[in-house]
Amino acid sequence: MQPLSQPQGLIFDLEVLPPKNNEPARIMIVGALRPDSGAQLEMKVSGNPSLALQLLDALSEGASFVLGHNVIDHDLPILREHVPGMALHALPVIDTLRLSPLAFPQNPYHRLI
Repeated sequence: MQPLSQPQGLIFDLEVLPPKNNEPARIMIVGALRPDSGAQLEMKVSGNPSLALQLLDALSEGASFVLGHNVIDHDLPILREHVPGMALHALPVIDTLRLSPLAFPQNPYHRLI
């Protein structure tokens, strides 16, 4: 029997300031982890987020899915607004926000507790 391999997922999160004055949300911090390779990214962004988003997209190389909390309604739309051509946009998505009520039916809230 072969041992189970580590899932090849990209876990990521964006910290942002909400949009104002018809400008897009401002990305403040990009964090990501690839448990299968141990690669990590934690980058504060001051100004243009291009480098941080390039590094994030590079981490998606070889990933079979992306995972995060509220990524479908929050993080991915912000990424698409900034860089619509990111490779990670083509990956299947697992959103823990949508799984929380299934895992914790007595506590189906937005924030992780």
